[in-house]
Amino acid sequence: MNNQSVVPVLAGIFKIPAQFLNLASSCFFNRLQNKAQKRNLVLLDAQKWHLTLIHQSFLKALSKIVKKKKAELILPSFPNLKFLNGQDNGEEVRMVMDVNPSNKEIRETLRLVLCDADQVALQKYVAEFCQLNQVELDNFEKSRIFHISFANRTGLPGDSVR
Repeated sequence: MNNQSVVPVLAGIFKIPAQFLNLASSCFFNRLQNKAQKRNLVLLDAQKWHLTLIHQSFLKALSKIVKKKKAELILPSFPNLKFLNGQDNGEEVRMVMDVNPSNKEIRETLRLVLCDADQVALQKYVAEFCQLNQVELDNFEKSRIFHISFANRTGLPGDSVR
C-alpha cells in the first residue's frame, strides 16, 4: 500500500478507513484470529476496521462547519507508516479491558497496536491536522495509542475499549 494514497476521513471520528489497512494480508492476521477465538471474542466486520486518529468528541464543531460547507477540511501530507508494508515492524497484539461508563459492563477488545515509529508519525500528523483545522485535544487524546480494534465481546465497533 502506498502511504500517499491513504486518505483519512472525518465520519464522526477522524480515521483511516478499512480499505487502507490491509489487515487481513498482514503477518498478524492469524495471530489475531487465534487469540480472538481463544478468548471467545467476536470479530469486527472487516469493513468496520479502522484506525482512529481523533475521537469524535473533539470534532463536533469541525464536523458541523464542514458539513454546512462553511469550511474545507485541511489534510496534511500523510506520513509513511511502517504498518502498511504488512510485515512485523514491532506492532503488538494486545488484549485490553475496561468498564463501560454507560452500563458498567466489562468490555474486552483485542487490538493491534502500531509500532513506536508509527505512533510518533501519527502523533505528529494529528498535531498538524489539529493546528490546521483549529481542533483542541485534551491530554488523554494527545496521548492516544494508535491501534486497530479487531475483536470484542459483541463484534460491534462501538463496544470496543476506547
